[in-house]
Amino acid sequence: MKPTERSFLPTSAAATATPVAAREIFSFLRTGRAPPNPNSPAQHDICVGPEASRVPWPTSFPAARQCRYWEAAQTACERLIHESRVLRSREGKLLPKGFLCADSNHDVLTRQERAIVDTAVSAAIYIVPNAPVERIKIIAQLFMLLWTHDEMLTAFPLFQGETVVDTITQYMYDLSKNDGSIPENTIVSSIELSPELLNEGHGLLRVVLGHFCSFVFFTREQQRTQFQDIRDFLNYRATDIAADFVSACIRFGNQLDLNAQELKGVQHLVDVASDHMTLINDLFSFNKEKKASIEEGALFLNTVHYIETVLEINSLLAKDVTLSLAQDYEAKIEAEIMRLRQGPPLGHQQWSYVYAMVEAASGNLLFSITSIRYGAKTT
Repeated sequence: MKPTERSFLPTSAAATATPVAAREIFSFLRTGRAPPNPNSPAQHDICVGPEASRVPWPTSFPAARQCRYWEAAQTACERLIHESRVLRSREGKLLPKGFLCADSNHDVLTRQERAIVDTAVSAAIYIVPNAPVERIKIIAQLFMLLWTHDEMLTAFPLFQGETVVDTITQYMYDLSKNDGSIPENTIVSSIELSPELLNEGHGLLRVVLGHFCSFVFFTREQQRTQFQDIRDFLNYRATDIAADFVSACIRFGNQLDLNAQELKGVQHLVDVASDHMTLINDLFSFNKEKKASIEEGALFLNTVHYIETVLEINSLLAKDVTLSLAQDYEAKIEAEIMRLRQGPPLGHQQWSYVYAMVEAASGNLLFSITSIRYGAKTT
């Protein structure tokens, strides 16, 4: 198990004074035996209970899951950091502050590099816990690239030149369109995008890469700052935090190659779970994003900030409201699962996707509570 050495809860003491009762429908998070496979023991993941991890747990999810292969994911991300240094040195591509060049004679990662590796690995193993080793390594590397890109956008809101992630994105865009093979002796070759995985089924990994590229391109566009209501805001915020990319990673990690019709049948559940993840992301990232907006002029799109502004309340109360909304969305997830159980029969992969999204929502909460990126302190 990856150690959980830090924890952080940004809400008021009153907001978490009363423990939240666990919902029975989420009990599979403890056992790893989701209803589609009730007799199948967990193969790639283990339970991380709030008692064992000693973290605050203001949720009706009884536990979260963690992928077993966190060390392999960490090694893959570290390798990509070193390859990024090479690209910076050879071609002058940009990296965030605190990243080194390849000629620095410094094999050990800097504090900033280590933080972004830890962030990516923790997010991947908690959000996609059931991924086999070859898939979790790719997911962790892609997560790390997006956070590297986010760090560049935060530090340099105006375009300063081509970044390492921009270069990788161009390669990935071609791969997502099935144009060309994996380029050898480039930084992309350090991301283990094997031909077997790229060509598997209906090309799910290419879908993942396509969403990755779409998100990077989206961040280069002029961003909205005005919204009709919170629903309009959450819809936009889902795009702003790469929700489509994350849900594609969840399918890829769980080997769920659903067609368009199958996806449509469970899309509302996916949307509700994604809203929960957005709310949790914004609750825990608020302080970091507010600081960046003040010190670096970064755009401040955050649900807590939106509620604070619209309701004209202080930020601590807005955080409490956001947590309450997230807990309400857990009830919505439960209600949607019950509706799906009573509706037309779903296929095995559809149900697996439903429960994988619940795993992702609970894992995203554990990641946020324990993330050094958002301010978690050593326990």
